[in-house]
Amino acid sequence: MKPGSVIVDLAAERGGNCELTRSGENFTSDSGVIILGRLDLPCTVPAHASLMYANNVANFLLHLCRDGWIDVETQDEVVVGTLVTCDGRVVHERVREVLGSAES
Repeated sequence: MKPGSVIVDLAAERGGNCELTRSGENFTSDSGVIILGRLDLPCTVPAHASLMYANNVANFLLHLCRDGWIDVETQDEVVVGTLVTCDGRVVHERVREVLGSAES
């Protein structure tokens, strides 16, 4: 591998899938490859994924709210991309296709 490449060995607790993995250690090999042998990495992924998802949802809701009210701005591409219905109509193109509705 090229210097600067990174190997994340998810099996480090059981000795690793990489011959150079050092269980419980992160290190750089003589060839400049970084090998991560953390023991707790798999169990930290769900927590990070949950935090990232929660952060995305919170930022999306803050983006929608203006002066304490939800403002569905139909000119905003972020809002339009997530809007399924508006004023009693299905406005999301893919959902309309699945439902077989030509309404726009």
